[in-house]
Amino acid sequence: MDSQRFDRVFPEDDTDRSREKEALFQMLNKMSDEQEKPISTKRYQVAIDPGNTHTALVVVEIETKKIVDSYKLPNEEMRKKLHEIRYVKYGGDCCDFAIEMVASYGMPVGRSVFDTCLWIGRYIEIWGAARLITRIMAKNHICKSTRATDANIRQSLMDRYGSTREAAVGTKKNPGPMYGMGNDERAALAVALTAIETKSAYEMSKAEEIPR
Repeated sequence: MDSQRFDRVFPEDDTDRSREKEALFQMLNKMSDEQEKPISTKRYQVAIDPGNTHTALVVVEIETKKIVDSYKLPNEEMRKKLHEIRYVKYGGDCCDFAIEMVASYGMPVGRSVFDTCLWIGRYIEIWGAARLITRIMAKNHICKSTRATDANIRQSLMDRYGSTREAAVGTKKNPGPMYGMGNDERAALAVALTAIETKSAYEMSKAEEIPR
């Protein structure tokens, strides 16, 4: 962009105006460069396995199923990380969001479960909306059995990402796509794949009508 066109507005003999002209010139150049950048067509699935104190998150490229990022952080730090992913790193317009939802299995539960429910709501508030996937849904999709254990889920995921532990997990020197992932990160990965590959979703209960 030619800066001479601004000479009539910002005379060269005026130091302050000259500086202002240069700042405007740089800003317009930057805007021009940003407009020329190609728009990414990749879409990502963000999924989290929430906990009462710590939460795991994975980011998976939807088309290739490639694991792009994985984290396990204290919940307050995860809120900041989720905000960064939503608004800075990937951009919400190219990401879908799923979260493992707590479900009732007819057994008594303690305070940690209710605290986890609170955190689920806080995470959804950041993103704006979420697809809710229960543990049973993920087990049934990944392992074809609702009785699957963490070990079964781990093996099924390794089969997808390398068929052997060496290929899927690897070593520090030669890491595989699942290197460094623990049970919680694998649970989040199972949620991500279930969200990508199925239409399963937890349905919220309908609000009861108040008698008039």
